Amino acid sequence: MPPIHAPLQAFNRGEVGPESLARIDLDRMRLSAETQINWLPRTLGAMRLRPGLGYTATTKDNAFAVNIPFIFSATDTALLECTPGYMRPMLDGAPITRASVSTSISNGTFSSSTGWTSGGDAGGTVTYTGVLTMAAPSIDSSVTVTGSTSVSGGDQATEHAVRVVVERGVVRFRVGTTSGGTDLIASTDLARGVHSLAFTPNAATVYFQFECLLPRQAKVTSIAIEAAGELALEADWDATELRLLRWSQSGDVIFLAEKSYQQRKIERRATRSWSLVWYEPEDGPFQGYPSDRRVKLSTSVGTGNGTLTASRPFFKSTHVGALFRVFTPGYNHSFNISTDNTFSPPIRVTGVGTARTISIAVGGTWAGTVTLQESYDSEDTGFSDVSGKTFTSNTTTTYANTSDNSVTWMRIGFKSGEYTSGTATVTLTFGAGGSAAATTTRRGKTSSSETSRSASSGGSAGVCRILTVTNATTATMEVLSFFSSNLPSADWYEGEWSDTQGWPSSVTFHEGRLFWGGRDRVWGSVSDAYSSFDPEVEGDAGPIQRSIGFGPVAIINWLLPLARLMIGSESSEVSIRSSSFDEPLTPTNFTMKDVSTYGSARVAAQKIDQNGVFVDRGKQRLMGLAYKIENNDFHARDLTLLNPNLNLNNPIVQVVVQRQPDTRIHCIRDDGTVAVLVYEPDEEVICWWRIETDGDIESAAVLPGEAEDEVYYTVKRVINGVTKRYLEKFAREDETGDVVLNKMADSFITYTGASTATITGLTHLEGETVVAWGNSADLGTYTVASGQITLSEAVTNAVVGLGYQATYKSTKLAYGAAMGTALTQRKRIDRLGVVLHETHKAGLQYGPDFDNLDDLPLIEDGVETASTEFWPHYDKAMFEFNGVWDTDARLCLVANAPKPCTLLGVVVSMATHDKG
Repeated sequence: MPPIHAPLQAFNRGEVGPESLARIDLDRMRLSAETQINWLPRTLGAMRLRPGLGYTATTKDNAFAVNIPFIFSATDTALLECTPGYMRPMLDGAPITRASVSTSISNGTFSSSTGWTSGGDAGGTVTYTGVLTMAAPSIDSSVTVTGSTSVSGGDQATEHAVRVVVERGVVRFRVGTTSGGTDLIASTDLARGVHSLAFTPNAATVYFQFECLLPRQAKVTSIAIEAAGELALEADWDATELRLLRWSQSGDVIFLAEKSYQQRKIERRATRSWSLVWYEPEDGPFQGYPSDRRVKLSTSVGTGNGTLTASRPFFKSTHVGALFRVFTPGYNHSFNISTDNTFSPPIRVTGVGTARTISIAVGGTWAGTVTLQESYDSEDTGFSDVSGKTFTSNTTTTYANTSDNSVTWMRIGFKSGEYTSGTATVTLTFGAGGSAAATTTRRGKTSSSETSRSASSGGSAGVCRILTVTNATTATMEVLSFFSSNLPSADWYEGEWSDTQGWPSSVTFHEGRLFWGGRDRVWGSVSDAYSSFDPEVEGDAGPIQRSIGFGPVAIINWLLPLARLMIGSESSEVSIRSSSFDEPLTPTNFTMKDVSTYGSARVAAQKIDQNGVFVDRGKQRLMGLAYKIENNDFHARDLTLLNPNLNLNNPIVQVVVQRQPDTRIHCIRDDGTVAVLVYEPDEEVICWWRIETDGDIESAAVLPGEAEDEVYYTVKRVINGVTKRYLEKFAREDETGDVVLNKMADSFITYTGASTATITGLTHLEGETVVAWGNSADLGTYTVASGQITLSEAVTNAVVGLGYQATYKSTKLAYGAAMGTALTQRKRIDRLGVVLHETHKAGLQYGPDFDNLDDLPLIEDGVETASTEFWPHYDKAMFEFNGVWDTDARLCLVANAPKPCTLLGVVVSMATHDKG
């Protein structure tokens, strides 16, 4: 047969598996490749030597890292580097650094009261025992602790940062140039965790103030001016847990889940001020039944800190941190009142006759007028004074409410202008014997089940958190919402989350709720209240707690907020829907259905518009989730169908998605390479290619960019015999090719400045052989010594880094047979034509295999090409190809950094020998 000219006009079909190579009947196979490494394909069809990876930072302690993208807006972003034991914010790829200052805080560990002054309302408690412990004296009161430090004149214009470690509670904190001032750091609530807050003094004295606004204890472990160096906040995750972190962001807060420990939050308070804190909701979620109905619980106090006592052995050490919701019968707990316009929690009174009688006790040391009030409207409004029930001294009395068969709310306290000093301890006792009908409520909500209980016993539901477990029957607690009495109750519910019950393994936002997933359950917060699971919130806005209830569910590996909330478990993928009209999810409009039974790996799924991608249970296949109108639900599709062995023996451990300039799904594999899918389903582009470098790529993150998204890799490299881990950022495509700084090298640095042949700043590549681009030309290779190299010529701009190679091997080129298929027929490529763009004269090599390669022609149009020749566009006549007769003729293409090469199309001249 005479030669046939076969065009390869696109390289956007990517790699296919060896078992697919004989399918030459498929049009896409002609444009596919058996090998496509470091050749970056574009959706339109061109492919180019990929851009390089620019060195930005070394991970903390050279440790394995997972980077969480923080995206407040397209132009306000950060990376949050998580390494074993630490979280380090990164701005523009570099860690935040704190300046060296001489300022210090005396007695920042609170070993005594020296240097600190307490204040606030009367009766507050403050102790200094190596930990600052504060408790407000009573309802709606506060206690403060204030200290100061001097700032030298040379440091006053320098940014400082204060590190505060909170052990318990929520502490209100402020920093100013006057006592109690907020001009340096405005009043902000610091939750349990570690905080690093930046400020610039611009004054000789700086004042720090802590404030506790609740009667339960708040504890601060330490406060200090940050030492010079990189900012890193202590965390308690280890290397094995980092890949299992799941996160979801709302504004300046990122919520974190990992099933081994309690949820966390990362909070940004300013560009250079960050916190890592516990996520501690105070009102749920709770189990729908008591975990042991034989146990009765009683509370020692109505507010503040006290003990929770069980009637029989129950508590375990793993109950520390657990919530308990206890319906305490009757009402007999005391409350402290020590501020103006403050009252006890209201109680709800019903019944007839003497059953409506209330016992009143006022004690303590105080001055002012205490008044009993009642309301027939609600617990929040309509209160008026009870005639004859005002007190100016301690007393014990009763009040007989005569409004039979009506609902009345009662409270006692100081009206506006009637408090003078001290603390009054008030007690309203009602229904403690169980014969009266009374209940206290919180925020005006009483569930129907509580209403029925209160009709027979009276009382209310309060919530506490376990602080320590003394023994099997006694635990210390902090009261989160008040308890009405100290009477034993079998009507209690344990929190869903604790070391005893387990923690959520996944988190996401969906339809205005924060959803957590773990074990076989899903929890949705109160609508638009991301830290509330209050069971007293009724109606559509109430919290959602549901069990999957079917199939083997060992763990929920991910939650994905598509048009419907999707769940990935080890056995199936589940769609959560409301109705056939896809109304918002509510506690009563909530249905779960399997949409596939592939099962999911413990790899976070990713969203692409209204579709999603996830890794199957075997970590071999990337699956697509898309809505299928015939099913009226989502369905899963195998995106590795044409290359099922792509990840064989190399499991996918992470997936991230880049949207600009093309949609690229980066699949990090445990062999240190990346399988990348160029994915444009509307254009029928499903193109796999691979990224390799001189090292192991361990994790990735993507941030939005203007021209292109910013793609970061964490790369483990062996440098001069030592293992290092670097954060490296993909160069943009417009930073490669015919540019002064051609960023085609890995772990590269750039130089711009005065003309010089010495390039420094290469300590991270000490002892390594590097390539250099300068003066718009390839300057060859060098070995780094003492963190620098000396180039062959002086430059004003240069890029220096590790070289890499791109390899491409076509599928079987079976063309031009006169007697049917060209498969198994001897054939050869005798000539080759290429169309190139922005390509170095030595930027492309070609041949029948990778061991026999030729360069582009040395003579073009009768003129020898210069060693620095750069082709903005190359479209020349075909040239000789050193092919051999073989039944499996192939085209192999190679490019080497830093020589640019962009391939637009290829034409092969192939002759086939039909008769063997």
